[in-house]
Amino acid sequence: MARIQKRRKKANAAKRKGKSIAYLIRELERKLPEGELQELELYKKVLTQEQNSKNKI
Repeated sequence: MARIQKRRKKANAAKRKGKSIAYLIRELERKLPEGELQELELYKKVLTQEQNSKNKI
């Protein structure tokens, strides 16, 4: 049972970290000029991928 709780704790920590990264990307999208948004496409692709999606990063 302890191993399952450990994995759940790690998964929740990763989820929180992903949410904070998503927040930072949204803020940058609002503040940066249009020309510099192309560099954020990779990060947006990482955030939108799901567990069973193909061509993950």
